[in-house]
Amino acid sequence: MESLVAFYLEKVDPCYGFIDRAILEQRVQARWEIGSLAGPYDAVLCGVAALGLLFSQRFVSDIEVDLVESAKRILERSIEGHPGIDIVTGWVLRTAYLRMTASPHVAWMASCTLMHMVEASGIHSAHLSENIPGIQRDSFAAPELCRRLFGVARHLNVWMSFEMGRSRVILQNATHEGPSSRPGDSTAELLSLLPWSESLDPGKDVDLPSLKATLSSVLDRELTIPSTILAHCNLVLCLCRRLRALDYVISGEPLDRILALTARSIRCAQANLDSGSVWHHTANVPFQIVCILLAFDTPSSIAQLGDAIGVLKNAAQLYETDAAREACNTACLLVLLHQKRKEADTKSLSNVLQSYSAAPVAETNTAPYPATDANGLHSWNDSSWLDDLMTDMPNLQGFDIGQILDGNSLWETPAVWPQ
Repeated sequence: MESLVAFYLEKVDPCYGFIDRAILEQRVQARWEIGSLAGPYDAVLCGVAALGLLFSQRFVSDIEVDLVESAKRILERSIEGHPGIDIVTGWVLRTAYLRMTASPHVAWMASCTLMHMVEASGIHSAHLSENIPGIQRDSFAAPELCRRLFGVARHLNVWMSFEMGRSRVILQNATHEGPSSRPGDSTAELLSLLPWSESLDPGKDVDLPSLKATLSSVLDRELTIPSTILAHCNLVLCLCRRLRALDYVISGEPLDRILALTARSIRCAQANLDSGSVWHHTANVPFQIVCILLAFDTPSSIAQLGDAIGVLKNAAQLYETDAAREACNTACLLVLLHQKRKEADTKSLSNVLQSYSAAPVAETNTAPYPATDANGLHSWNDSSWLDDLMTDMPNLQGFDIGQILDGNSLWETPAVWPQ
């Protein structure tokens, strides 16, 4: 049990830090003493052990299944009474486990039950949390543990609800602020994204200026560990989709910052695979990155596709699950369809040049421009002249046709061209 607790504290607790480590270690030791009786905290011990196994081995074992089922039985019996802090903690652990292992529907149902247990316990309200059974006032638990439990519960319910397009559970009279930061703990930085996440509720109408301001604010955030960086990227990708739904084209500095974040997130996903950290974002976010890179359709975005697909392929090979294989296969199919569209565009452009050309280019032509026919029309069949032109005029390599199309550029009218 000590080794499983160590795995949990190393892999899970830095991101989902809602358990008092000192109390956990004390309860682990006390549980195996002679005469120790079963109690609500057993759900916490089973949940910690199950997550420890999940993060320490590639495949599910019978012991892991037994631990999950044992915790489930304890938690389901708790619905009949007033839940204490141990039961709420057990529900958070169960929901986090299902988020990584179960179907979206099962995990979402667990997150909704968790939120109702939070409300029944009172940890969401400062004046109610003073009377919660099981809180030890001499630990960091008193107000801080309640803030962390409530924050992680909201985080899980909000994102699972949004991803499935279903309603989230909103608790009235919630008065807790965000948790405080602790050395070696990233829970506070993860939960700092929660207000922006909740503002993207599909039931709310958010205008374009607000979305642009939110995107800028979210991009300004700096997160530190792979799991929270992937959560950060997930939020940014959601904002990108909302902006595209309003026909807003992201370009310039915001696009560069987004692509920098996607590149960093791809590396974080691979780091999670290398370390055996099976966070749900490890395959989910790279798949979404593939989609948004194809939607951006710029040289910089297309250049990242290989790394993103590589992470999905590695995840499918490592965990051998249907979901991982489907994500990889679907991403490859999207890239193939994008390639086919590009090839069709290339063919159309080639047809234009062929129809425009009146005569083939002479092999002896060495002029810097294509040969012309009797009517003075250039032949564009041979593009070798373009290579020579690019050598003679290297500035053309950075030429952006968007300058011609941009009404605010120097290409607008000859009158504003520089002298």
